[in-house]
Amino acid sequence: MRWLWLALLLVLWPLAQAEPLSIRICHDREPLRPWRLEGQQGLDFELIRQLEPQLAVRFEFIALPWKRCLLSLEQGRVDGAMGVGYSDERSAFAIYPLHEQQPQAALRMRSESYVLYRRKGTAVRWHEGAVVDLQGAIGIQHGYSVIDFLQHLGLPIDSGVGSSEANLHKLLKGRIGAAVLLGQEGDYWLRHELTFHAALERVDPPLQEKHYYLVYSRAFYARHPALVQRSWQGVAVARDSAIYRQQLDASLQD
Repeated sequence: MRWLWLALLLVLWPLAQAEPLSIRICHDREPLRPWRLEGQQGLDFELIRQLEPQLAVRFEFIALPWKRCLLSLEQGRVDGAMGVGYSDERSAFAIYPLHEQQPQAALRMRSESYVLYRRKGTAVRWHEGAVVDLQGAIGIQHGYSVIDFLQHLGLPIDSGVGSSEANLHKLLKGRIGAAVLLGQEGDYWLRHELTFHAALERVDPPLQEKHYYLVYSRAFYARHPALVQRSWQGVAVARDSAIYRQQLDASLQD
């Protein structure tokens, strides 16, 4: 019996000592309040970190320019990416939580609205499915999936910068006719930057609401399909938890 226990111990010891699976997740290096802040802070990071104990994994976050993040996902240099909006082009290389070939909103990380911002005194607006009275191009951060939506409307696009703050500066200087930003980020800058607050304004209603997901590379999904499915379910539970909702409510008061 003693030898049996010793043999069992030798079998289980490596399992007890095994390191948790490391999952490399890339994200846009530009801050996006309240979701991504410097130092790997923000609600997106907090949400995904809640999955680590239940999945017995460790997430390694990698900040990259957004286009490079998506390219790294496509080429399998990272295991996944966070905060990814759905597009047909991306679905060719990114694994989303799908049902009948459509992304499942119930398994999203978050939802956000794209909103038009203009200089005070200008008339550009979103009216009955069209942007009207636009003088100049619309500024949008490069790599964002809403660009396809705007181009489908036949609008001139300026996607030369990677941050919402930079787009608002271009709008302030009259280099673009309007800016399309994620609403919570845009509203933050108008609340906290006096020059923006004095000269710029938000235009409602929003142009488009989009859902954002934790997605995986095809190679990682092929190796760990059950783990990926559990992670999406975990995202939904964590997103709807009382703790996360309190964090979200507090961040929106900032």
